[in-house]
Order: sequence, then C-alpha cells, then structure tokens
Amino acid sequence: MTQRAIAAALLGSALALGGCVLVVAKDSGTTSFITGEQFAHSWSLELDEDDLASHTALRITNPSGDVSVIPTKGPPRIRIDTYSDDRDRARATDIKPLKASGGVLVIEPRWPGGIERNESCDIAVYVPVRTGIEIEVGAGEIDVEGMQGTLSADTGAGEIEIKSHDGPAFLSTNAGEIEANNITGSVEAKTSAGDIDLGNVGWPIEAVTRAGDIEVAMRHGFAGELRASSSAGDIDLPGTGTRTSSNGMTVATHTIGDAYAGDTCFFQTSAGDIEVRVLPAQD
Repeated sequence: MTQRAIAAALLGSALALGGCVLVVAKDSGTTSFITGEQFAHSWSLELDEDDLASHTALRITNPSGDVSVIPTKGPPRIRIDTYSDDRDRARATDIKPLKASGGVLVIEPRWPGGIERNESCDIAVYVPVRTGIEIEVGAGEIDVEGMQGTLSADTGAGEIEIKSHDGPAFLSTNAGEIEANNITGSVEAKTSAGDIDLGNVGWPIEAVTRAGDIEVAMRHGFAGELRASSSAGDIDLPGTGTRTSSNGMTVATHTIGDAYAGDTCFFQTSAGDIEVRVLPAQD
C-alpha cells in the first residue's frame, strides 16, 4: 500500500458520521444574475468555536467548484458561492458541516436531487489550524494555506496550490499545475498535464507529469539519491551521478551524501525540463 493510500485510509476510517451540525448561524445570502445566463447565490456559515476545537481534522468533498482552506484567528466560518442556470436551485443548495468520529469535520455541498450540468459550488473555509486535511474535487482548483498534519488534495481538473504546510502532502490533478511552497514533510505531486513547482519542500519527493516542467527546491540537509527521467527536455540535478539516453529517453541518477543511508526522490516528465536544487542553510 502506498503512503498516500495509508494516509487516506487512516483519515477515512474516522468518517462514520455522528450527524451533529456545527453551524451557529447562517446568513440569508444574496443572489445575483451573472453572465452566461447563470445565477450566483452567496452566503456564509458561522461555526461554533468551542465545538470545532474538538474536531481538528477536515474533509471536504465537492463535485464541481473551487475549494480553499485559509487559517484565521477570527470566528471560524465557511463562505459558499453556488452557480446554476436555475435561480431556485442556486438558493436551495446547502452545506451542513458534520462532526464525524475521530475528530473530523466533514463539509460537502448538498444540491437538491444531486448536482446537474453547468452547476458548481465554490467553498472557502476559514478555520484555526487543522491537523489532517483531505480534499476531493471533481473539477475545480484547490488552495490550502497554513495547515498541518497529513494533507491529501485531489482534483479531476484544476490547479493545486499549497502554502506553508507543516507535514506531508499528497497532491494529484488530471489536468492542471501543482505549486507547493514551504512544506516541511514529504511531497507526492502528480499531474497528467501541467507544470510542477515545489519550493522549500521536505523529502522524499515523487513528482510526475506527462506534459510539463518540474522545478524543485529542496530544504537544506538532504542526503540520498535523485532519479530523474524526461523524454523531451533537459535534466539538471545537484550532486554527482550518471546519465544515459536511449530511444529518446534521458535518465539521470545523482547522489548527495550517503545514498544508502538517505532517501530516494523521483522526478519524471514525458515532455519538459527537470531542475532540482538543494537550498543552502539559513543563517
């Protein structure tokens, strides 16, 4: 079982819903007509701070729409924007955060009769630092900032951006760029089409894209092996090692320090450049 599968299983095992709702207040919201003959309905939910303190992990599922998780020292809340061709459906869609066993807060939009074509829901969650984040989006962007613990973010189509995360990160999109900066733990980043940009991240690292460049700046102190391959592009790795080319595929293997005692990182693109560097020690 992969590290990502293990992390998902651990978080998923806590999701037997208790059915308790954390909402303290809900505003009436506003509905407006936007271009493209769609209606947009915007509203917010205020969450109970004391109740939320005992539910430190977060799971968000959204079939269509962007998801953001943002740290706040103010009152915890959720901002929701629903879009639909039907005004009543835009207004009727609801979110009821639920407390699950294991200290997990579950957030998922509830469309009347299920989501229909040309409908989406953007969700912005403002909460104190959470420990353990799982986000699954059918189509939409994912942004997470200032959280900790295991982070799993998966979208069928859209960009992923992670900032200042304390822990490992498992990031996946079928179509879109992945950008992650200031990650203390290991990183797994996979996209079918898009660049991967990792800055000041921990290790081990696995970065794979079928079409795009890979640029990685690793935190100071790495020792181990770097393995990179590209079918069409340049490879620039630190350390010393070997490089071979066969049938249009270039493969490079470099080591830094004691490769046997360290970690192994993998970088692969079918069409693009790979550049990896290790950051110097900070004063």
